[in-house]
Amino acid sequence: MSRFLRAATHAGKTGVGFNVQIVLHKLTSSDPDAKELEMVYPVVTRGSHKVKGTAAPILSSRQVHWTEETLSFHCTMYRTKQATFQAKAFTVDVVKAKGDAVLCTFEVDLAQYTSEKNHGSNSYSLVVQPKKAW
Repeated sequence: MSRFLRAATHAGKTGVGFNVQIVLHKLTSSDPDAKELEMVYPVVTRGSHKVKGTAAPILSSRQVHWTEETLSFHCTMYRTKQATFQAKAFTVDVVKAKGDAVLCTFEVDLAQYTSEKNHGSNSYSLVVQPKKAW
């Protein structure tokens, strides 16, 4: 059923494939109970595809620093009648290494940042508030 709905949604539209790279630098928590040195890792999810990043500790400043953590995945975008792309969200979950509990979730719409103008790389710097926080 899911495949039928997908096929009906994209009928008559041309798909454009993109290799998306998400680079994580830093996460700051406003939770005063964030445990120092507790390990957390990022997970990027788009549809049924998941990409897991490497674990990093929560510092005394309640920050997590990833050293240019790059998470890559392939995504097909479909055009709208206005020559833009249909909305396609992906999520970034920050997960505790012990117990796999989700600490926070961020959601970003790829259509807002996808463009064919340069026919190459587009780079954006985002500061996002979590949809669900720890």
